[in-house]
Amino acid sequence: MLSPVVENLIAQLTRLPGVGTRTAQRLAFHLLRTPKEEALALADAIREAKERVGFCRECGVIPYGWVDAAEWNDGEYVSVNVACLDDLDPAELAAAPVSYMDGRHDNWWNPPAETRHL
Repeated sequence: MLSPVVENLIAQLTRLPGVGTRTAQRLAFHLLRTPKEEALALADAIREAKERVGFCRECGVIPYGWVDAAEWNDGEYVSVNVACLDDLDPAELAAAPVSYMDGRHDNWWNPPAETRHL
């Protein structure tokens, strides 16, 4: 007999796609054996994603997300997927401010050498 807390953890894990009872049990016991900081980091990552990432229930695309201030940006901002702006006039879209950062080469302080494809 498992404690109600562990039973609840297993029940919540079985709600994930492709996770049956046995897999949920293995995941639950893995999480319980994991150092507390690692398990809580996973919980925090899930919470942050649910709070800060927008997800379209109709088409499945991520239309926006909140970005914290960092060393490579000027402050907090909302990142918008411009492909989701259906009703925007093409002139307005062309005039929207766009900043390119070279994340491919981990050079966030500078734009990439080539941006024509972006």
